[in-house]
Amino acid sequence: MTPVDLVPALAGGDTAIAALVGAWRDDTYTRYLARTAAPRDRTEREFANLRDAHGGCTADSFVHEGFDWRAELACERGGGLVLDLAVRPDGAVASYRFHAPLGCPTR
Repeated sequence: MTPVDLVPALAGGDTAIAALVGAWRDDTYTRYLARTAAPRDRTEREFANLRDAHGGCTADSFVHEGFDWRAELACERGGGLVLDLAVRPDGAVASYRFHAPLGCPTR
């Protein structure tokens, strides 16, 4: 894993997507996640569930991993999270996935 600059179209997207865990914002969804395969209502529910379990989260570090990106998130409660982003060549988010960091107990 190598720390590098985000593709220009995604710059700021890591922190904006992480902030959705703390508070839903339609404009952030539209800008960064609307082009993923996940429907908006399912995405909003997923972030609400993460908010209930973890409180607000911020991106601690962001690294390039192969063709994708990974952010380590620091959260208010419930341990940290990892956000994996698959990014298209144009910088749009193709898909995302949250999971617990390695070695973190499952809730």
